[in-house]
Amino acid sequence: MIQQQRAAVDLMREMFEPLARGENSQAFYDALDDEVTFKLSVGELEGKAAVIAYLDGGELLEFSPFEKPLMYFGDGDRAVIVGDETITEKETGAVHRAEYAWVVQVQDGRITHISEIQDVSGFAGPLGRLVAQSRAAT
Repeated sequence: MIQQQRAAVDLMREMFEPLARGENSQAFYDALDDEVTFKLSVGELEGKAAVIAYLDGGELLEFSPFEKPLMYFGDGDRAVIVGDETITEKETGAVHRAEYAWVVQVQDGRITHISEIQDVSGFAGPLGRLVAQSRAAT
């Protein structure tokens, strides 16, 4: 069980550390399972294409999720990433800043489920529109 814990946390570090340095997100996208689910306070996404479309932000939002160093915790095949991000609405320039936690389920080296815990009050509308738009990407 300890080996699995290290594997999940290590995988998340391998994916997020380069992103935090501003490097390409392709390694993270490659680690997503084709049937990954992403549960957010404004809705749920199913499938790799929808999750990637959401994280890309499209024409609606720009995510800056690495405002401070991330913290990683693990338990079995689960990893928790805690961070701080800024979300900017591209059309209006409105900015939302909040801490977040991602609970990530890993199976056979693939990310199968992500649950995001974040206070999005005051910014739920734009996030909800992005979720709807991302669902249509599948």
